[in-house]
Amino acid sequence: MEIEIAALTIGADEPCYSLGEYNISIPQKGKRRVQVVRVMRGDKITTFRRDLGDAKKFKAEEFLLMGGGKDEVTGRIWVEHNVGEFTDAANRLRERGAEQKETLDFLKQFRDYYQNLEKAKKSVSTFGHGRSIIRGG
Repeated sequence: MEIEIAALTIGADEPCYSLGEYNISIPQKGKRRVQVVRVMRGDKITTFRRDLGDAKKFKAEEFLLMGGGKDEVTGRIWVEHNVGEFTDAANRLRERGAEQKETLDFLKQFRDYYQNLEKAKKSVSTFGHGRSIIRGG
């Protein structure tokens, strides 16, 4: 088990390995939205946590932004983004809130489209709420 190094402060220009926001239960405080930022300091990952407030106030889903990774051969950790970039991205994700769910619906529609193409190739009929597609009949 590796010990996590905690940071009391972080700067916008620090290399950011990852930034995530999670809803966590905290004793005597209830469900809270917590931002977890992992930055590179030297050759070590350091973790900074920020309590953003009551989780009920956030419409956006929990998320994780990855700004780097670890080379499996050399074990070297690389980072491509900084804290400022990821903080801006996190703010945009939080502001979008409900729009994020619409994006997920778009992905479902995309998958459904290709499933319907496969069904059309096999002459399979589709029935749903308010419509039906009958093939090969």
